[in-house]
Amino acid sequence: MHKALRAGLPLAAAAALLVLSTPATANVVAGNGYSSSYAGESAFTNVDAGGSGQASAIFFNSGTQIWYPGVVGLLVCAPDKVSCNVPWNAAFNKGWFSPTAYATVATAVAPGQNAFFIYSFTVPTGTPAGTVTTFNGDVGLIATGAVLRPEGYFHVNAVPTPPLSLTVSPAVAAVAVGSYQQFVVTGQPAGAPVTWSVTGGCGAITAAGLFVATAMNSSSQPCSAVASAMGWKGSAAITVYGPVAQLACSVTPSRIAADGGATTGGIATARITFKDSNGSVVANAYAPPINVINVTPSLAQMSPVGTVAPSAGVVTITITSTTTPGDIQLSASAAGLTGCNVVLTSNPAGVATKTVATILQSPIAADNLSTTTLQVDVTDANGVRVLSDNLTQLAVTLQSGAGTCRLVSISQGMNPSVTSSFASAVAAQGRAAFTVQSTGAPGRCLFVVTTNNSSIAGTSATLTTQTVGAPARLAILSNDSPHPASSIGVCDLGSSPSDPSCTKIVVGVTDANGVLVTGDSGRGIVLGLSQSLCSGAGGDVLQRGSTSTLGGKATFVFSSAGAYGACAITFTSASLVGVSATAVWTAGSADHLSCALSPNTLPTGSNPIIRGTVSVRDALNNVVTAGTFSVALTRTSGNATTLLTGGAQYTAGGTAGFDLVRQGSSIGVDVYAPVLTAGTLPSLLPNTTCTVVAQ
Repeated sequence: MHKALRAGLPLAAAAALLVLSTPATANVVAGNGYSSSYAGESAFTNVDAGGSGQASAIFFNSGTQIWYPGVVGLLVCAPDKVSCNVPWNAAFNKGWFSPTAYATVATAVAPGQNAFFIYSFTVPTGTPAGTVTTFNGDVGLIATGAVLRPEGYFHVNAVPTPPLSLTVSPAVAAVAVGSYQQFVVTGQPAGAPVTWSVTGGCGAITAAGLFVATAMNSSSQPCSAVASAMGWKGSAAITVYGPVAQLACSVTPSRIAADGGATTGGIATARITFKDSNGSVVANAYAPPINVINVTPSLAQMSPVGTVAPSAGVVTITITSTTTPGDIQLSASAAGLTGCNVVLTSNPAGVATKTVATILQSPIAADNLSTTTLQVDVTDANGVRVLSDNLTQLAVTLQSGAGTCRLVSISQGMNPSVTSSFASAVAAQGRAAFTVQSTGAPGRCLFVVTTNNSSIAGTSATLTTQTVGAPARLAILSNDSPHPASSIGVCDLGSSPSDPSCTKIVVGVTDANGVLVTGDSGRGIVLGLSQSLCSGAGGDVLQRGSTSTLGGKATFVFSSAGAYGACAITFTSASLVGVSATAVWTAGSADHLSCALSPNTLPTGSNPIIRGTVSVRDALNNVVTAGTFSVALTRTSGNATTLLTGGAQYTAGGTAGFDLVRQGSSIGVDVYAPVLTAGTLPSLLPNTTCTVVAQ
């Protein structure tokens, strides 16, 4: 871009501009008293992709001409350093004087003075790390590109290379005082030695990354395991918790709608948490049980209530409003601990302004049999059902799809009237429900909802029906596994079981193409539990509830006090292809130790190596595979055998191994006991010993 000559420009300057009227491409020298000398520049930069930076160059006016703004500038030069006053690095341009000039002088610069050329640049987003960009330039006349004195100038920006990223796993750990956590680091250069350290004073760590928790900390006392390799670091946050000291209650959200749980706005979730004296969650707390009381049953329903076992130090309570507004209160207590309370408010719905239409099941089979429900609610502006509305007439018109669907009945509402294409009812507690049936023709049906109140807006809903063949196979529609193993609470087909282990699996009947046969009802489904994969741990997997099919679906409920990593459950029904599902129940926190010896009987003259296994178990006697513990095996009586593996061993996957052998031809009964060599365990169950008989 060329600038017009300034009024009053000296004759010599004007003459120089007229002599050269085209951009210079070979460092043409301006002459006519123009001259410059390089005096300095700003440091090179390391601006990252997407960022902006600034550069400056200083030149001394060594000629006899005054340098005027818009006349003399820092010209852009190509990488050959010869072609100047040309556009280059255009993607980096951030407010340059022109595409061919970085900047001009801010004020007139007389001979014998320094001129400062300052410009900004932006590194394009996505520029790769390590990219080096050079901004070449020289001082010259902006209009012609003639340089004052060919010297050259350049600025360099290098996009920084990201530091070597070390990843420490797990990234966050909660460890009980006296317990262990194995950390693993990745991302270091091949062969680079890794050193480990702990910041925050909550424990110590070995050269192999095995952390032992020695002192409680809190959010105000952060602690980390740090891995270092060749100057780069990675870290993992650690919370070390102590014994249970208090209960803490919280609820989200603190205000809900008094709509009887008709919408998600009428439901809240409370958490009752076991915490230590520093306020950290005691993640290995599965006892004592908490007594949960609904103080205001007229205002809300809560589930579970009564005696509830914590899972990993937490009990979660679902709070559902009734239609009565007010301050809802929950109380929680546990033996030996200070209890807690939580209060939330339920508000009535506002003024009715709109309708919300919901089809409870879509798609359905186009089998001239399947039905679904079109539910229409009168709501306030926030979608909260107006339960006080018993006056609004809701009308449903089958706008399109007459050959695909038909209205057949009204299951909720007053003064009902129905034909195959039109139905109406007066809202009962803000709701009317219409039953829709499919025909034999698949397609889409559009239902339009209107009201008899101009201040309440209507709405619409669409139902899809699809071709379905004869029932051919079973399919797993949902499986909410995994759950923690538990033996406390109720597990049934209710919506909010109090047993933490309660697992729900929904099985569907489909045709050969996998389409749900929604018209299938009353069909019996037989289930089978794998004996080897679903029994033998802290308790067998138990079936707690089942249904025959309704609308093509059947629901099954299971509980388990045992921990199982892959319990196989099969579902079959006469003339249909069966299906299987895998359910998982996880162990609780470490509680005590057990041991086993194999073989545990040594016939006369037999001297095999005896394998001893020490296991870490939860309060339900399940093996706890998480965490690392230091354990030993010690002989408490007898002298027929001796340990080959002495001292403490670290567990892996919940167990540690020890080797024993008979002492010569000794006979007798030896009893061994497992021992935790660092820290403590709750010991709700005692450690169990193991025995070997040498004959």
